[in-house]
Amino acid sequence: MESAQIIPLILLTLTENIFKHGYLKEKKGEAKIYITVNAQNELKFESWNLKKHEPEKRRLRSIGIKNVLKRLDYSYQHHYKLKISDEEDSFGVELMMQL
Repeated sequence: MESAQIIPLILLTLTENIFKHGYLKEKKGEAKIYITVNAQNELKFESWNLKKHEPEKRRLRSIGIKNVLKRLDYSYQHHYKLKISDEEDSFGVELMMQL
């Protein structure tokens, strides 16, 4: 695990989105983040949060996920899977990648 590395701003951006866009005032809907690395150096990042109700215009300007995708495509090409669940009231991310 000591030699495993990931390029900057991937996990930070995904985590920051929870605090920036998430509704964190409900105990029953508390945000969740899980990060694991297995013996084969495969990283799994999972997050889920309720959404703040923001104007549509504000959400469309957000470029964090687009930047994450560009960084992943450039640095990891076909060695990652990113699944985004963008529901009406919640947002989830599952990233799996080979380190």
